[in-house]
Amino acid sequence: MFKVVLDQPPTETFICGSEVSGNLVVNEWEHPPTRARISICLYGHVKVWWHESVTNKNPDGSKSKQKLSYNEELNFLTLESPLHRIKLKKDMQIPFQFLLPVDKPMPSSHDACSVGSIKYYVEALVDILNVTVVGLVAPISVKATLPFIETVDINSPALLAPTVRQQEEHIHRWYAKNPSGTVTVTVEMPHTGYHLKESIPFTATVKNETGSQIKMEAILLQTVTYHALGACRLYPFVLVNYPEARMPPKTTSVWSPTGVRNCTHEITKTELVSSTCLEYIKVQHQLEVTASLPNNKTLKFEIPITIGNVPRAESSASASVIQKSSASALPSEKSQPPPYQPPFQHLKPGASALPSESPPYQPSFQHQKPGASTLPSESPPYQPSFQHQKPGASAFPSQPPPYQPPFQHLKPGASALPSESPPYQP
Repeated sequence: MFKVVLDQPPTETFICGSEVSGNLVVNEWEHPPTRARISICLYGHVKVWWHESVTNKNPDGSKSKQKLSYNEELNFLTLESPLHRIKLKKDMQIPFQFLLPVDKPMPSSHDACSVGSIKYYVEALVDILNVTVVGLVAPISVKATLPFIETVDINSPALLAPTVRQQEEHIHRWYAKNPSGTVTVTVEMPHTGYHLKESIPFTATVKNETGSQIKMEAILLQTVTYHALGACRLYPFVLVNYPEARMPPKTTSVWSPTGVRNCTHEITKTELVSSTCLEYIKVQHQLEVTASLPNNKTLKFEIPITIGNVPRAESSASASVIQKSSASALPSEKSQPPPYQPPFQHLKPGASALPSESPPYQPSFQHQKPGASTLPSESPPYQPSFQHQKPGASAFPSQPPPYQPPFQHLKPGASALPSESPPYQP
C-alpha cells in the first residue's frame, strides 16, 4: 500500500554531502480519499547486542551458569522533512529530499556480523486521521535502507610515508648438521594508506645465517570491535591470503608476494573502509607477516593499514615531478657544450698563466743603515739601586742606634723590679 522509493545516487553509495531524494508511493489504495498526516525522516542508527554465558562458583562448591546480555542502540543522525497533511488517494507520490551533513562524523554502513550493525534508512510515518472509516491501524511505518560510505582520505603525510620494520633472532644449535646463526627479517611498505581498488604490496628481506629454511607467511586482517555496556568483542576476518614461501639457508632472500583475495568472507565496499569515528563499532585493518624459525620460534610483524575511498593524489603528481626533474637534469642531445673559457680571463695573448716573480726581500729592520749590524746596540752602563750614596761608601746600612731600655723613666741604678708590697693591714 505504501512504499518508499529512493533515487539512485550518482555513485554506487552515498557519501557526506550527497543528496538523498525519492518518493513515498501510495498504490493499491481502495478506500475513499482520507486525510492523513505524513512525516518522512532519515535516520542513522547503530545497534550492538550479544549474549554471554558465565560460570560462577557457589559458596557450597557447586557451579552455576549465568547468562549476560549486552545491548545498546542509538540514533546518531536524524533529518526531518516538512510535515505533510494531504488526502490519500490511489497512485499518488509524495516527494522528499535530504542533504547529508559534511561537518558531522558519520560511520560507514555495517552489517557484517550478527553482533552489531550500522544502518541508514528513510522512514515514512503515515498517520490516518479517520481510522474508523478506513479500518486501518495507525500509524503505518515504511522504511527504505540506503548504503553509505564514510569519507576516509589517505593523502595525509602519515599514511603516505614509507614504513620499515626489522626484527632479529639468534638461533642456537648443538649439532653440526644445522649450524647456529642469526636470522634478520626486514619488512618494507611504500605507504600505509590504500584505496579500495588498490592492491597492498610489501617486501620482506630475510637474512638467514642458519642452516635451516625459514617459512614466511602473510595475511591482511580486518578486525571489527563491538562495544556495549563497558564490554567488547573482537571479530577478525581474513581479507587477503598471501602465498607462503621458504627462504633457503645461508643466503639473503627477498620475498615480494602478490595478494590473493580470500572468498570465505564476503564483504562489501562500505564495510571494507576503516572506521573509528563511532565508539560502538570500529573497523581496523592490519598486515601480519610471520617468519617461522627453527626451535619453534617466530618473528611476527603487525603493521596497521588504513583503507579509504579517496584516491591517492600523489601518484600522478609525483610522476610528473620526477619526469620534469629528470628532463631538466639530463642535457639535451642537440645542445652543444659551451666553448672553453680559460680561468685567467684577463691575460694578454702569449702571457704566462703563472704568477709574476716575488718582490725583492725586505728585511724586518727597515730604518737601519747599510752595513749596520742587525743585532741591537750595547746595553747602557749599570746603575746601582742606591742612587744617592757617595762614591766609595758601603752599600750596607749604618750601625744600629744605642739600646733603649723599655722602662724609660727609671733612674740610673734603680731596679726594674717592682718594690716590696706594703705591710699587711688586718
